[in-house]
Amino acid sequence: MKKVRVSLIFALIMFLTIACSAPGDTINKAMKLAELQYEQQHHPVQYLEVSDKLTWSHDGFMGHITGTIKNTATFAIDYVEVEFAEFDKDGNQIGTTFDNMTDLQPGATWKFDVPIFDDDVEKVKLINIDATVY
Repeated sequence: MKKVRVSLIFALIMFLTIACSAPGDTINKAMKLAELQYEQQHHPVQYLEVSDKLTWSHDGFMGHITGTIKNTATFAIDYVEVEFAEFDKDGNQIGTTFDNMTDLQPGATWKFDVPIFDDDVEKVKLINIDATVY
């Protein structure tokens, strides 16, 4: 939270510095830049593209959900997490499981591998994708 506040304060200072010393066109450009920086920091998940094909397998020890997430942004995303709900044969949710990574570079594709440790899992559902830019 402190990093977000510091970033917002820095963006505001930069905006005010430019706004106070520049003509109107430069002010508009500075405002657009500040808005873009805010959007990147607060909504980076919009830059993630999840593969249509998710696979579920078992290696004899535990289950795996695999797929890919691509960073379509022009900047690195510092933290990415994918989370699934786990359901038993009766449709009851019996848990959640996730995988995460740090520093997903621009244009890079992450091949995630979400572990399933419970033998009673019969079905999974993607419930959340989270992303953070510091």
